[in-house]
Amino acid sequence: IEKADGKNGRYHIEAMMLKAKLLVRIQSEAKSPDLARITDALTNFEASVKDMDQYFGANPDEKIDGIFLSQSKSFLTTAKNLMRRVRDKVPYSTGEQMIMRSSGGSWMVEGSPARLTRDYNQLVEGYNRGALKGSARPGKRSAAPAASIAASAKSTTTAR
Repeated sequence: IEKADGKNGRYHIEAMMLKAKLLVRIQSEAKSPDLARITDALTNFEASVKDMDQYFGANPDEKIDGIFLSQSKSFLTTAKNLMRRVRDKVPYSTGEQMIMRSSGGSWMVEGSPARLTRDYNQLVEGYNRGALKGSARPGKRSAAPAASIAASAKSTTTAR
């Protein structure tokens, strides 16, 4: 995308989505997550969200869906909360444990893996609805984003 169109709105959205996917994978990889990798992925994702926000602020002719932008920031907040919980070894309270054991309620606990998954899924739904206003869904324009995601998935998975 960058070679063909430059760092336009579509580029920023695609880059941010790839970094979000990587962050989810790293955060959910193992029982004892690699804090250095999580921190690096989180830093990259945060920079991508800021770049996207700045780009659309400086280019009012390209409009991003406000809900999608809000979802990206919510996902960032949840990822930070989970990273802090892991880094600081903060246990879940008795009330949080009860909520997490209930069926379907674990997403309500701040800094939980279920909350991260929920926020990521909402981000993906926003992307699929069409993050760029007035255009087709970004992933539908060409096969390149899907190929990039597939290549990213292969390179970031580890043997279990």
